[in-house]
Amino acid sequence: MAVDPSARVRGGRRGFGYRQLRSAALPFEWQVTDGCMTVRHRRDPWRSAVADRLFAALSEVQRAPYAVLACQCVLLDEHNPAVPDVVVVNRAAVDLYAAEVLPADAAVLVVEIVSAGDRSDRWYRTPSRYAAAGIAYFWRVERGLDGRPIVYEYWLDHESRRYRPAPAYAHTGVLATTVPFPIRVDLADLLAGPDSNHP
Repeated sequence: MAVDPSARVRGGRRGFGYRQLRSAALPFEWQVTDGCMTVRHRRDPWRSAVADRLFAALSEVQRAPYAVLACQCVLLDEHNPAVPDVVVVNRAAVDLYAAEVLPADAAVLVVEIVSAGDRSDRWYRTPSRYAAAGIAYFWRVERGLDGRPIVYEYWLDHESRRYRPAPAYAHTGVLATTVPFPIRVDLADLLAGPDSNHP
Protein backbone atom coordinates (compact mmCIF):
# COMPACT_ATOMS: atom_id res chain seq x y z
CA MET A 1 0.00 0.00 0.00
CA ALA A 2 1.41 3.40 -0.99
CA VAL A 3 1.49 5.93 1.81
CA ASP A 4 1.78 9.65 1.29
CA PRO A 5 4.18 10.79 4.06
CA SER A 6 2.71 14.29 4.00
CA ALA A 7 -0.87 13.14 4.53
CA ARG A 8 -2.57 13.97 7.82
CA VAL A 9 -5.41 11.69 8.92
CA ARG A 10 -7.77 12.64 11.72
CA GLY A 11 -9.58 9.84 13.53
CA GLY A 12 -13.14 10.72 14.50
CA ARG A 13 -14.35 13.95 16.06
CA ARG A 14 -11.62 14.17 18.72
CA GLY A 15 -8.91 12.62 16.58
CA PHE A 16 -6.70 9.63 17.22
CA GLY A 17 -5.48 8.86 20.71
CA TYR A 18 -2.29 7.08 21.76
CA ARG A 19 -4.13 4.13 23.29
CA GLN A 20 -6.23 3.76 20.15
CA LEU A 21 -3.16 3.42 17.92
CA ARG A 22 -0.56 1.73 20.13
CA SER A 23 -1.62 -1.80 19.10
CA ALA A 24 -2.65 -0.99 15.52
CA ALA A 25 -0.81 -3.01 12.87
CA LEU A 26 0.13 -0.16 10.53
CA PRO A 27 2.66 -0.57 7.68
CA PHE A 28 4.62 2.51 8.77
CA GLU A 29 5.85 4.32 11.86
CA TRP A 30 3.36 6.97 12.91
CA GLN A 31 3.12 10.04 15.07
CA VAL A 32 0.08 11.87 16.41
CA THR A 33 -0.21 15.61 16.87
CA ASP A 34 -3.47 17.04 18.22
CA GLY A 35 -5.23 13.84 17.19
CA CYS A 36 -3.93 13.92 13.59
CA MET A 37 -1.84 10.93 12.50
CA THR A 38 1.09 11.37 10.12
CA VAL A 39 3.91 9.15 8.91
CA ARG A 40 7.02 9.56 11.05
CA HIS A 41 10.03 10.84 9.09
CA ARG A 42 12.92 8.42 8.82
CA ARG A 43 16.15 9.47 10.52
CA ASP A 44 18.97 10.42 8.16
CA PRO A 45 22.50 9.15 8.97
CA TRP A 46 23.71 12.52 10.36
CA ARG A 47 20.77 12.74 12.75
CA SER A 48 21.22 9.13 13.85
CA ALA A 49 24.93 9.60 14.53
CA VAL A 50 24.41 12.81 16.52
CA ALA A 51 21.49 11.36 18.48
CA ASP A 52 23.35 8.17 19.42
CA ARG A 53 26.50 9.96 20.53
CA LEU A 54 24.68 12.73 22.36
CA PHE A 55 22.73 10.06 24.24
CA ALA A 56 26.01 8.34 25.16
CA ALA A 57 27.64 11.62 26.22
CA LEU A 58 24.73 12.58 28.49
CA SER A 59 24.55 9.06 29.93
CA GLU A 60 28.20 9.31 31.01
CA VAL A 61 27.60 12.42 33.13
CA GLN A 62 24.07 11.83 34.39
CA ARG A 63 23.56 11.94 38.13
CA ALA A 64 20.78 11.03 40.53
CA PRO A 65 17.86 11.34 40.35
CA TYR A 66 18.05 11.52 36.54
CA ALA A 67 18.10 8.95 33.77
CA VAL A 68 18.87 9.50 30.08
CA LEU A 69 16.77 7.64 27.50
CA ALA A 70 16.67 7.55 23.70
CA CYS A 71 13.61 7.52 21.43
CA GLN A 72 11.08 6.90 24.20
CA CYS A 73 7.45 7.97 24.00
CA VAL A 74 6.56 10.91 26.23
CA LEU A 75 2.79 11.18 26.62
CA LEU A 76 2.06 14.91 26.66
CA ASP A 77 -1.65 14.07 26.64
CA GLU A 78 -3.78 11.32 25.10
CA HIS A 79 -3.81 13.00 21.67
CA ASN A 80 -0.17 14.14 21.74
CA PRO A 81 2.39 11.37 22.24
CA ALA A 82 5.90 12.58 21.38
CA VAL A 83 9.14 10.69 20.74
CA PRO A 84 12.12 13.00 21.27
CA ASP A 85 15.56 11.87 20.11
CA VAL A 86 16.81 12.04 23.72
CA VAL A 87 14.93 12.64 26.96
CA VAL A 88 16.15 13.12 30.53
CA VAL A 89 13.67 12.00 33.18
CA ASN A 90 13.42 12.28 36.93
CA ARG A 91 13.48 8.70 38.21
CA ALA A 92 11.49 9.75 41.28
CA ALA A 93 8.53 10.61 39.03
CA VAL A 94 8.27 7.36 37.03
CA ASP A 95 8.92 3.64 37.45
CA LEU A 96 11.09 3.01 34.40
CA TYR A 97 10.63 -0.75 34.68
CA ALA A 98 6.83 -0.63 34.75
CA ALA A 99 5.90 2.37 32.61
CA GLU A 100 4.63 1.76 29.08
CA VAL A 101 5.22 5.42 28.22
CA LEU A 102 6.83 8.31 30.05
CA PRO A 103 4.46 10.83 31.63
CA ALA A 104 5.25 14.42 30.68
CA ASP A 105 5.72 15.43 34.32
CA ALA A 106 8.64 12.98 34.61
CA ALA A 107 10.56 14.59 31.72
CA VAL A 108 12.93 17.45 32.57
CA LEU A 109 14.80 17.80 29.25
CA VAL A 110 13.80 16.86 25.71
CA VAL A 111 16.20 16.96 22.76
CA GLU A 112 15.03 17.18 19.16
CA ILE A 113 17.45 16.89 16.24
CA VAL A 114 16.31 18.67 13.09
CA SER A 115 16.09 16.92 9.73
CA ALA A 116 15.29 18.62 6.43
CA GLY A 117 11.80 17.12 6.26
CA ASP A 118 10.63 18.12 9.74
CA ARG A 119 12.25 21.53 10.22
CA SER A 120 9.02 23.52 10.74
CA ASP A 121 7.65 20.98 13.24
CA ARG A 122 10.82 21.02 15.34
CA TRP A 123 11.10 24.80 15.25
CA TYR A 124 7.52 25.64 16.16
CA ARG A 125 4.95 22.91 16.81
CA THR A 126 7.09 20.47 18.79
CA PRO A 127 8.59 22.92 21.33
CA SER A 128 5.21 24.56 21.92
CA ARG A 129 3.76 21.15 22.83
CA TYR A 130 6.62 20.41 25.24
CA ALA A 131 6.30 23.83 26.84
CA ALA A 132 2.53 23.46 27.27
CA ALA A 133 3.20 20.15 29.04
CA GLY A 134 5.55 21.89 31.49
CA ILE A 135 8.87 20.27 30.48
CA ALA A 136 11.57 22.51 31.94
CA TYR A 137 14.30 22.34 29.28
CA PHE A 138 14.36 21.91 25.50
CA TRP A 139 17.30 21.56 23.12
CA ARG A 140 17.02 21.90 19.35
CA VAL A 141 20.02 20.47 17.51
CA GLU A 142 20.76 21.61 13.96
CA ARG A 143 23.44 20.91 11.39
CA GLY A 144 25.79 23.86 10.91
CA LEU A 145 27.26 24.89 7.57
CA ASP A 146 30.41 22.93 8.41
CA GLY A 147 28.40 19.82 9.26
CA ARG A 148 28.95 20.12 13.00
CA PRO A 149 26.01 20.18 15.41
CA ILE A 150 24.76 23.44 16.90
CA VAL A 151 22.68 23.10 20.07
CA TYR A 152 20.06 25.74 20.84
CA GLU A 153 19.11 25.66 24.52
CA TYR A 154 15.75 26.85 25.89
CA TRP A 155 14.37 27.18 29.40
CA LEU A 156 10.68 27.11 30.26
CA ASP A 157 9.01 30.30 31.46
CA HIS A 158 6.54 28.69 33.86
CA GLU A 159 4.17 31.63 33.92
CA SER A 160 3.63 31.85 30.15
CA ARG A 161 4.32 28.14 29.45
CA ARG A 162 6.69 29.18 26.64
CA TYR A 163 10.35 28.51 26.08
CA ARG A 164 12.85 31.36 26.33
CA PRO A 165 16.45 31.22 25.10
CA ALA A 166 18.87 30.20 27.85
CA PRO A 167 21.49 32.78 28.88
CA ALA A 168 24.05 30.85 26.80
CA TYR A 169 21.65 30.15 23.97
CA ALA A 170 23.54 28.80 20.95
CA HIS A 171 26.25 26.24 21.66
CA THR A 172 28.84 25.86 18.90
CA GLY A 173 32.05 23.94 19.39
CA VAL A 174 31.30 23.00 22.99
CA LEU A 175 27.96 22.38 24.68
CA ALA A 176 28.33 23.58 28.28
CA THR A 177 25.38 23.96 30.64
CA THR A 178 24.51 23.28 34.28
CA VAL A 179 20.93 22.07 33.81
CA PRO A 180 19.46 19.61 34.40
CA PHE A 181 22.95 18.56 35.57
CA PRO A 182 26.46 19.79 34.66
CA ILE A 183 27.22 18.90 31.05
CA ARG A 184 30.22 19.63 28.84
CA VAL A 185 30.37 18.00 25.41
CA ASP A 186 32.74 18.71 22.52
CA LEU A 187 30.21 18.85 19.69
CA ALA A 188 32.77 17.79 17.08
CA ASP A 189 33.12 14.52 19.01
CA LEU A 190 29.50 13.71 18.19
CA LEU A 191 30.62 13.08 14.61
CA ALA A 192 34.00 11.51 15.41
CA GLY A 193 34.64 7.89 14.62
CA PRO A 194 36.49 5.58 12.25
CA ASP A 195 33.95 6.07 9.46
CA SER A 196 33.55 9.83 9.88
CA ASN A 197 34.33 12.16 6.99
CA HIS A 198 34.44 15.08 9.40
CA PRO A 199 37.71 17.06 9.24
